[in-house]
Amino acid sequence: SVYARGVEATLGIPQIERQVMESLFWSDTPMLQTLSRGEGFVAEQQARLSDAVEKALPPAAEYLATFAQYRDYLILDEAAFAAKYEADERPIAEMVPEAKKHLQLAAEMEEAIPLRMPLGLFTVSCTAVRNTLVERHRSLAAIIVKRMSAAPMHSAHETGKRFAGVLQRLNQPTETIEEVAELEEYARQLPAELAELQEGIKAMVAEQEVVDQFEMVSPDADVKAFWATIALPRRVAEQIEAVGVKAAEMREQYAQEMQSEQAAFDKSLDRLEKVVGGFDKHTSFDRTKEVASEVRQLQLELKDAEEKRARFNKREVIFGQEQTDYSQLLRTSKAFEPYATLWLTADKWLESQKEWFGGAFNKLEPEAMEGVLSAAQRTLYKLSKTFEGAEGLSDIVTRVRQEIDDFSPNMPLITALRNPGMRERHWKQLSDEVGQDMTQAASDAFTLETMLSLNLGERVETVTKVCDVAGKEYAIETAMDKMEAEWKSVQLEVVPYRESGTFVIKGVDAIQQVLDDQIVMTQSMAFSPFK
Repeated sequence: SVYARGVEATLGIPQIERQVMESLFWSDTPMLQTLSRGEGFVAEQQARLSDAVEKALPPAAEYLATFAQYRDYLILDEAAFAAKYEADERPIAEMVPEAKKHLQLAAEMEEAIPLRMPLGLFTVSCTAVRNTLVERHRSLAAIIVKRMSAAPMHSAHETGKRFAGVLQRLNQPTETIEEVAELEEYARQLPAELAELQEGIKAMVAEQEVVDQFEMVSPDADVKAFWATIALPRRVAEQIEAVGVKAAEMREQYAQEMQSEQAAFDKSLDRLEKVVGGFDKHTSFDRTKEVASEVRQLQLELKDAEEKRARFNKREVIFGQEQTDYSQLLRTSKAFEPYATLWLTADKWLESQKEWFGGAFNKLEPEAMEGVLSAAQRTLYKLSKTFEGAEGLSDIVTRVRQEIDDFSPNMPLITALRNPGMRERHWKQLSDEVGQDMTQAASDAFTLETMLSLNLGERVETVTKVCDVAGKEYAIETAMDKMEAEWKSVQLEVVPYRESGTFVIKGVDAIQQVLDDQIVMTQSMAFSPFK
């Protein structure tokens, strides 16, 4: 004990004489007479001291216990608290009481915890604990206030983005009167959107006022962003005014330009009307290619004229002017339509003839050919009514109709021979039955002209019969290919069956369904005479 060590410290202290009288002979070193451990007085005093200490300890322990209520804050990890607070989504109204609570606790602890506390034999220093607790609560309040300050900055960011979009749209350059009108309309509709944005700014200011009551110093960037957002409505108002001034100037400029364009457009309509009016002079079938090319060019010009008409009328509405009557263009287009249809149909027929007769027979597509012939026949029937009595033009209609009528009887033969099921065996069978070498029909050198030169029209029934058989065989072949393809995607999943050491096939229902369907299909094919 401390008392025992104190008593021992008094033992073995040499007297000073030997140190002073160095010339004398000393047989030993005389010691001072002090207390000894065995003396009753020493033991008695030690007992008294121990009793006094034992009586003084409970009040100190009791006072120490009063600090237990602060233990959670003393061991709190501020970094973890800050991370959790940043991650939590909570309104600013919930954070304000928490921040105030920690500031209030800091003030209370600063007032309640003394720097020193005398406790009988002891004087306890509370400075470190007090300072730690006060600073801890102030730090926690600062973390909460920092999190609160993010709310007005987020509002400033979001509101700023929307204002930036408005300013960008108002600053967008305009190159046509339509774009000017769109920008004016956008500016007229802005007040409703700006009112909504203004409410956003009010909410941001209210949030910042809540943060400001804690007197926290904000970063310069946040301060600049806040006041820049406050100034955005004024910037937008100035830009709207600038748009109005610029639009008025551009309206005047575009109005003058449109007058010049409309004058040139009127002249182009007169020229188109004159060209169309003289189109009945084209009566030579030999010039079909040339006239068809002129028709296509004129169609492009009429289409361009129609786009200009629509644009001029639209712009006149924008300028608040009465719309110009361009019925002349409608009359011209309507008058030109039958001529364009006639010459383009004739040109299409000539092109089709060249392609069909000159190309490989094995590349012909009967379905597409039928479509061309049917469309041409319907069109020419209407044109025969339109150009009835028109010298030259009615002759062209009659000629093309007659050529198509003469060609159409060949289509059954072409359709039969272009059956996709035709194989080498069918061509050989056909060769034997018609007495002509039909195996050459599968080569690229065999043309429609070659086929017609064989005079197969007299043997249409024979040819059709062989080709029909080929088609039905092809249908069976196609169905079998499809059946085989269905199995390529089937996966047999073999899995262990419990702990039996055996295996089972999983998902057999779908596989069984495919198998059943194909069995029925195969049985049906087995009874076909074309298998």
